[in-house]
Amino acid sequence: MKTLYGIAWHAKQRCAVFQIPTANFGTVFMRVSASQGDASIAVVEVDADRLLEQWRRTGGKPEQCADTSQALWPSDEKFAAAEIGFMEGQFDPVPLALMTCRAENGGSVQLSIADGVTRTIWLLTAGAMIFPVSCPIDDARALQACAGAAGSRVRTTADLLSPASDEHYLKELRAANGCRLGGFCGTLRNRDKRRGGGAGSYVEALFWRSRLLTKIGDGGSNRASRRRTSRVARSNTCVRSSKRAPRKSPR
Repeated sequence: MKTLYGIAWHAKQRCAVFQIPTANFGTVFMRVSASQGDASIAVVEVDADRLLEQWRRTGGKPEQCADTSQALWPSDEKFAAAEIGFMEGQFDPVPLALMTCRAENGGSVQLSIADGVTRTIWLLTAGAMIFPVSCPIDDARALQACAGAAGSRVRTTADLLSPASDEHYLKELRAANGCRLGGFCGTLRNRDKRRGGGAGSYVEALFWRSRLLTKIGDGGSNRASRRRTSRVARSNTCVRSSKRAPRKSPR
């Protein structure tokens, strides 16, 4: 896909991240996530002009946006909030809009935006020529045919977010969590060098992967647990020291 940027972690989920060039705001970022093995969501890269034409031609939902002049779109009550969301960049990508596209009797197509209208009109206003949208897998072929970008193909979330190898998983986690994982990865690499790789390294990789997932999944509770443990240790130390026999003063 032309706009696919890579895989990243967001809100404890693996996401496919997309970069969209715009004429007025540079490059903005969007994302899509799915449960493991969920192939019910497709991602289609749409051509902005074809999408807008088809949306207006079919009276797509919501009609008040499809039929309104583009000059009036910035007055939408959610437009400013959408712009703020896009300005977060790759550190907090915006979710893809969800569209439906159903072929009806007689060969006509009904295109509607089920979720993400403001995100869509913001991208159109910002001058994005190509951008990805999500849709039910059953609608993907019709959407690609009526509004898809030339040379692009339909992908599913199951395809985009296929299970990663342990090495790639560690890289993704390290990128998501910054340098906090540097020590864990360094330890794993050093032990591999000493042991010469082999089956032991693979088992150890699985172990550290589970440790890292747990650390990221409930990092706040782990920190709280460590603080409680530290307080208990200090209190026990005080109790032990209070039970010591008093020193005898020198005569």
